[in-house]
Amino acid sequence: DPAEKPSMFMERVVEFSWSGHILWHLDIHRILPYRTVRDADAAEGECQEHTADHKCHDPFHGNTINWDLREPGTGDGILYYNSRHLNTFWKIDKRSKTVIWGLGEVGNFTMYNMSGHRRKSLFYHAHVP
Repeated sequence: DPAEKPSMFMERVVEFSWSGHILWHLDIHRILPYRTVRDADAAEGECQEHTADHKCHDPFHGNTINWDLREPGTGDGILYYNSRHLNTFWKIDKRSKTVIWGLGEVGNFTMYNMSGHRRKSLFYHAHVP
């Protein structure tokens, strides 16, 4: 919503019918944490004219979405969503629009490297989880 954060790209996942009607949508910024984005992750776009530094900040950079409609017990299904800039892969309940879990830098799993040492994240800026 540009009125809320005019200097940020906010993402919306939308499901359309075959005739083009919106069946469902999810505003990612309403359920996932976001933080200040590094300058290297700033993007170009129309929000540049509204910011002092003339950069559009892209807090999520979602780049992979997989809809699993068949997972048992999920009703409307599960949405798997990868956020490159949060360095986290999310499992989201479609019906309730809530996060089930997140794997990565801001997720809720404890991660260990191959030597058994705790790590904040095991991947960084992933494009294909």
